[in-house]
Amino acid sequence: MASVYKRGKRWWIRYRDAHRQWQSEPCTATTKEAKDLATDVERRCERQRRGLEPIPPRDGGGSLGDLFRWWLETYSQPRTSHVRDTYTVERHFLSDPIARIKLVDVTPGVIERFLQAKARTHGPRR
Repeated sequence: MASVYKRGKRWWIRYRDAHRQWQSEPCTATTKEAKDLATDVERRCERQRRGLEPIPPRDGGGSLGDLFRWWLETYSQPRTSHVRDTYTVERHFLSDPIARIKLVDVTPGVIERFLQAKARTHGPRR
């Protein structure tokens, strides 16, 4: 059964995850909202245990760099532009810290920060 408790100024939710392990997470919700959130999270985990929803991999699905390497091997290899694709991916993505981010941690904000940093050096000349 999911529960809610307050530690300091923050509310925490406690629930059993898809692997039947107890998890505690801070949330920004108020008391009633935190209870609803804890119940929703526990329901999602129950659906995952029953096979109705996919369980996210424990390793976070690998890193973004692993995904780029897989794409190069699987889809780019047979193309005539493979050498150029490899150069581009290695220069712009694999050499950047973004390549070490776990796939579950990749958000639109992470991609936007990466693109904004590249725009400073690779955008049109003014």
